[in-house]
Amino acid sequence: MRAGHRGSPRVRIRLQPSKRRIWEAAAAQEQLTLSAFIRKACDEAATAEAYLTHEEIEAYHAAAEQLRGAGIKLNALLRNLHAV
Repeated sequence: MRAGHRGSPRVRIRLQPSKRRIWEAAAAQEQLTLSAFIRKACDEAATAEAYLTHEEIEAYHAAAEQLRGAGIKLNALLRNLHAV
């Protein structure tokens, strides 16, 4: 961290130019500065926020329930086939 800086203390990281371009593109896609993008990523990692939204989790649960239902029907079908 830089001493004597008026605002928030700064943190410096070493980064290859190719990696920086990737991060800058990702930040631009989210309409964030590179600094804000890195802070957001670090905050999410440090606070272990979910990577999926509530809606995505609900969609996975619905898909899992449909898959379970299909498995039950397939099991019943195979049981009937073996009974013949």
